[in-house]
Amino acid sequence: MDRPANKLSAPYGHACSNCVKAKCKCVPRQGGGCERCNRLSKECQPATFVRKTGSQKTARKSQLEDKLDSLVTLLQAQQAPAPSLTPSPSVSTTQAEVNAICLQNPHLLPTSQGPIPFPSERPPKEILSQFRSRYLEQFPFFHVLDLTANNFVRERPNTYRAIQVICEKSRARQNEYGPRVREELILRVVTNGERSIDLLLCLLVCLTWQVYFTPSRRGGMGMFLNVTKHVISDLGFNRPTDLVMACPKPPVIVGQLPDQHESHNDEERRALIACFALSAMTALAIKAEPMRWSSRIARACDNLSQNLDNTGDIVLVAMARISRVSVDAYNTLQQIQDDPPSAAYALHQVKALRAMLDMVKSGLSQAQLQNKMVLLFLYGTEVQIYEPALFAIAQTASNDTLDYQRIEYLTACLQACKDSLDNYLAIPSITMNMIQVLAFSNSCQVLYSLSVLECPGWDRYTARATVDVLWYFDRVCVKFEEARRQLAEESGSQENVFALAGGHEGLKSLCASWRENLESATGVGMNFTGELGGVGDAWMTNADMWFTNVWGDTQF
Repeated sequence: MDRPANKLSAPYGHACSNCVKAKCKCVPRQGGGCERCNRLSKECQPATFVRKTGSQKTARKSQLEDKLDSLVTLLQAQQAPAPSLTPSPSVSTTQAEVNAICLQNPHLLPTSQGPIPFPSERPPKEILSQFRSRYLEQFPFFHVLDLTANNFVRERPNTYRAIQVICEKSRARQNEYGPRVREELILRVVTNGERSIDLLLCLLVCLTWQVYFTPSRRGGMGMFLNVTKHVISDLGFNRPTDLVMACPKPPVIVGQLPDQHESHNDEERRALIACFALSAMTALAIKAEPMRWSSRIARACDNLSQNLDNTGDIVLVAMARISRVSVDAYNTLQQIQDDPPSAAYALHQVKALRAMLDMVKSGLSQAQLQNKMVLLFLYGTEVQIYEPALFAIAQTASNDTLDYQRIEYLTACLQACKDSLDNYLAIPSITMNMIQVLAFSNSCQVLYSLSVLECPGWDRYTARATVDVLWYFDRVCVKFEEARRQLAEESGSQENVFALAGGHEGLKSLCASWRENLESATGVGMNFTGELGGVGDAWMTNADMWFTNVWGDTQF
């Protein structure tokens, strides 16, 4: 009996058990059962199970749609305008008192908010003008004129607070505000991991003018410099963009890698160059690891050098290009310290370093070569280039020529020390920053070593008679006393950064120790302190810290 062709089979999943087992088409009958069971005289029973459908996939799809709706709602809420922070007239008296306390005590504010400037009787315009004319010209790593005074305070609150500390007339308030700025800076950058150009500039200000922020004997300059380098890296200012990576994929993919930090502005370029120059000068004096020269720094220098109408950018670029040679000279000295027998071979690198410095010098303009701070980097690098000649060289049967060459380098090093210290004395002490201090420190250390060096053919007596380090100490004391008097006239108080503070004796004890050692080594007694009337009135923060190569290691 043929099955009717016009009858439809049972819906999907509703076939009887016999048809399911036989994997046949199940066609229901009007009286019940199916055509196949009726034909075969079998008992037609519905199947005891139902095939799985796409219900799970539908449920999963529904869950994803719900999550998508919640994400869209969240994004819309974030894009909504923030509620006004201006207190309404109905604010309670207690809340108003809390706001007043926060204004008087900025350190009580949450770290997620921008800090409020310290209380001052002077307007921001006057403070920024003093900082720009007296201090920033010595190391122009950012421009105050790019923003108005009020905009600068609002957009660079941390940097402005650091500037307030430097320009504060009261030494007591400097001692109070300076450590607070450092503590809040470390809290934001290290503990909370915040990153911004404002925090970076604040770090550079604290590093460059550290004496205003550290009344204690250990300033932690090396630590702050490392933090600054990490912030530079995290912001992507020094991230390489022209890397060619070995990859099995076609090279065209490498060329299509996106660069999120290529479009730097001049403010970011200045911060990058300043950090490099500052790290090179720090390596010069305390032998800390400097930043490496990179293609980003080179492009930043090229871009800023096109700002011919901006004297600060031209000066900053000159410092950075000289610092590149200084970093190479540091690597040579580090090689000698790691492997002292290699000192003889390191002398062969002096000519190459000297040629590099001459090439950089030939590319500088007359205006750059007349800038005292540029000369500070230039002479400091010359001292560093010839410094390998101070290390002991193993005597061999065929190194007579090398000894003559070493004497030539020692003589050039002596002249470089003299040029560096004379240039330092020509800079007004009232503009003092750590770059000047570190350059003076390293030149004094090297000059001291030249004055006591025992080397065949080297006359240390003539060296000291030609350039005596103690004379420069005395002149610095006189200059610091003049700066102290100038600040005292401006502020009306005798206590300032150049006055004797903190209980240590400054250069007085250091001069006495060096004088004793020099006279025992050379047998020459020279006295230049008769005209001073009191060396103890002069001051130098962490004087023993600066001269670590002579008196041992100190924590930084």
